[in-house]
Formats: sequence, C-alpha cells, structure tokens
Amino acid sequence: KYNKDQIKNYIQTLKRIDFYLGNFFNYISNTYDSKDYIISLVSDHGQSFVDNEEYLLKKARTHVPWMIAGGDIEASVSKELTENVDVFETLINKCNLKTKNEKNDGYVPISLGGNKIKEYVYTQNIFPNKTYKAVIRDKLNEFRFETINKVEDNGKFIIDPYLFKLFDLSTKEEINNKNIEEKYLKICLNKAEEWNKKFL
Repeated sequence: KYNKDQIKNYIQTLKRIDFYLGNFFNYISNTYDSKDYIISLVSDHGQSFVDNEEYLLKKARTHVPWMIAGGDIEASVSKELTENVDVFETLINKCNLKTKNEKNDGYVPISLGGNKIKEYVYTQNIFPNKTYKAVIRDKLNEFRFETINKVEDNGKFIIDPYLFKLFDLSTKEEINNKNIEEKYLKICLNKAEEWNKKFL
C-alpha cells in the first residue's frame, strides 16, 4: 500500500545504485569505443507503494524506464510504448544477430531504428491460486481482464467465465466503447489461450 517512508527509502536506494552504476558506466565509456558495447538497463516491474490505487496491475507497477546505450544509439528520450519482449528484439537487432523464432511479439522502437509503432502494451499476472489478470494499455485507454476461476498449480486456468472493464487513462473513469472492448477482449482471450496451450 501507499507508504511515504518506503518512497523516501526507495529514492535513497536508487540514488545509491545510480552512484555505483555511474562508476561502472564511466569505466566502460572511458575504456571502450561506444560501437563495441551495448548496455541495457530495465526493470521487470515498478513499485506498488508509490500511489494509492488498489489495482494489482496499476501503472505504478507496470510502467518502468528502459535505458539503453552504446552501438549506434544516439542520446534521446522516447515516450513510445514498449514491453520487455522489445528489449530482447532490440538487443538482437543492435548486435546484428538473427533469431530463428519468426513468431515474436517484440518490436524495435522507432526511436531505436525500428519501423513499426507499438499500439498497446500487454501485461499479465499468472500465479497459482489467484485469478488470471491481464491489462492492455494504449495511449488513451486501459482495458482490464480477469478470470473468475483461479490458476491451477500447474499454471493452467479456465478462461470462461471472465470479467472486463475499459477505462479512460487520463480520468481513470470507466467508459464504454464497443469497438475497443471487442478488440482488446479478443487479444486477451487469444493470449490466455496461447498460455494454456503450453501445457497440452
């Protein structure tokens, strides 16, 4: 839950980490040519105690910074939507490597030389004895999906019945838009089905 003391401790910890990483990055940049290395720094999730929202997959937990340097990457700040799968795809691209896996959800961001803008980001939460939860966010909307049944110990879950809601990102108020709801519901159902197929 929201906790001012934890926020203060978190900020101090980040400053400490930043200091030591700064020494490390300075050593690399002073020792090697920038074309000979790529550094990527990203977190798998944010922190829940920085705001009062109760939703498990809230922005404070799912939105994290991604910093990448080296190679032919120019200094800039981008607000593009990206997911952790994009980190892998970008590293493969920047290292001039190829992957055998043609079916990959990852994109190289436009700001890093990619050619396609990601319309939305998808986050899911899969834990035994908890309901399956997913959220889709684009620039304007937040679509929340949740099963009624809980995830089994083996990771599988029964998809139907389920609940969903659509919110305006700026106002955080629930809205109705049949086209967006149908589009994002289909994505959630497909992703859930893909996950369950792993256990066949």
